[in-house]
Amino acid sequence: MAISFATILRDLATSTPSAPALTCGETTWSFAELDARSSQVAQALLEAGVRGGDRVAMLSRNCAEFFELIFACNKIGAIFMALNWRLAPPEIEAIIADGTPHILIHGAMGESALLTDG
Repeated sequence: MAISFATILRDLATSTPSAPALTCGETTWSFAELDARSSQVAQALLEAGVRGGDRVAMLSRNCAEFFELIFACNKIGAIFMALNWRLAPPEIEAIIADGTPHILIHGAMGESALLTDG
């Protein structure tokens, strides 16, 4: 079995489930919580039509959900595209046009909208 971010997260969620995995601002998630949350996001991506090899873009300020999406993409074989929110709109547009993501997630995922190519 190939080692991946998702494999490492699953192993840590099994061996040290309650250990803190991520702290971002006031939010702290254990390895088990991060694994479960990223699995839910992975399922949502699959339901939105994202498949292995598809690009998933995220335009957001720093947030814990950024890591959920990284692990979720890794779990389903999608390619994560982080878009820097500090770029000018024409720069972001050029990156999106070049990368052609299947889906664009913007803002913190709890407040975001999913924009698909369909």
